[in-house]
Amino acid sequence: MEADPRLAEAYRNSKGKQARITQFLAGAPAQMERYQNAPEASRAILDAAIDLRRFGHASMIQESVLIELAAATLDPEVFNTLDEDWFSASLEYTITLCRGASGPLSRVKRIPGTTPRNTETAYRLSDYLEQAGRAARANLFPPSEFLSIVLKYIQEVDQIRAIASSLEDTGRIFYAAQLYLRAMELGDHDSGHKLADILHYAEDLSGALEVAKYQYRKGDPEGAKYLAYYLYTDGQVTEAEELCINEFDKGNPKPWVKLREAYSLADDMDGHKALEGRILSRKFPELFFYIFDSGDLKSRYRESVAGLAEQLQVAEAEAEQLINEELATMKPRLELITQALTWNTEEMHAAVTRINELTQGQRSKEIRTLTWEIRTRIAACQRNGNFEGARTEIVKGLNSGVIGLEVLSDYLAQSEPSGVTDSVVRLGVDWQATPISAWNLADIRRACHDALNSR
Repeated sequence: MEADPRLAEAYRNSKGKQARITQFLAGAPAQMERYQNAPEASRAILDAAIDLRRFGHASMIQESVLIELAAATLDPEVFNTLDEDWFSASLEYTITLCRGASGPLSRVKRIPGTTPRNTETAYRLSDYLEQAGRAARANLFPPSEFLSIVLKYIQEVDQIRAIASSLEDTGRIFYAAQLYLRAMELGDHDSGHKLADILHYAEDLSGALEVAKYQYRKGDPEGAKYLAYYLYTDGQVTEAEELCINEFDKGNPKPWVKLREAYSLADDMDGHKALEGRILSRKFPELFFYIFDSGDLKSRYRESVAGLAEQLQVAEAEAEQLINEELATMKPRLELITQALTWNTEEMHAAVTRINELTQGQRSKEIRTLTWEIRTRIAACQRNGNFEGARTEIVKGLNSGVIGLEVLSDYLAQSEPSGVTDSVVRLGVDWQATPISAWNLADIRRACHDALNSR
């Protein structure tokens, strides 16, 4: 049933009654016919709803968002000829029943006794038209006003984050970052993590660190972990390690696990071992090496006793007593490290499982097919020396989110050698899919602020 949107909508609206299912199935072609023959303003309303859904908006679309995006979708000359009540007049065409089924759009009625978060009138796009519209508009990108409309009118952080993720998938990283910033400022810590990650990849290390500090101050449960990581990548190794040790003392080993990643990327595992030694033992961090380095444990233990006795200028018996006392305090710390590594492994396995589930679904199969078709057309254009045609196909692939920025980077390397070839994967493209200039957190803030305060 999930593979056929007509069946899904029919079953949901008919509550399983066969007669009603048949009625809705008969109405599905009429919905498509209504969409294809819609007057310009009604078509703009439906296209706006389709674009909102394909870029991650929830199924219920509030009226103000629909009005603004539909107006932006219309040609300005056409829009200027419309009456003041153009939306309500054009909306009627989209919500009229189709042979017993709902119209392409349905007005969502509030269930008596409930208190919705947003009391504004909302609309729902039919399942059938949503899927058909996704296919019809897959290679198209919404008008540039789309971003400011989302920023100004949508307050639900999960929706903002979902739309940001969709923009990121199309290579519009700078614009996705603005939405992540907005969601973070509305209290969404997950969006803050995404924003810091984007800034780090764009080589704005100080910006990533600034976001991590903001999140930490705002009580992000994962804040210490990310702050330690971005302190390290910004070159503040001592501060990162001190934060890691302090959090470990509170029973939070996550910063230590995250720093392992940073040390590994920097090819400095000796530095991480030294940190582990400090975490396990404040008095004698060198015990870490005696315990975990290769060699006979008994002989290593005797070496540690002798070394400590020499260091402290005490008898070996006294040194052995000090070491045994310290080993007793190390045990729970070692158990916490082991537990943290187990959690991390389980999270990685869960992530792999989610990826496998996503890649095995019907939607994934459709995307693989579309990706193959676009890549085939790109290759054909390049073989024939039609670089402009290849670029057009690449833009279509970016707009539909089925090919990545690395394809555009490869194309630029072959056809337009320039300094942007290497940076396009990090920085993305502008709204028209042209490589974008370098940007940082200050630029993101400025653009977000301008959009929120635009008329």
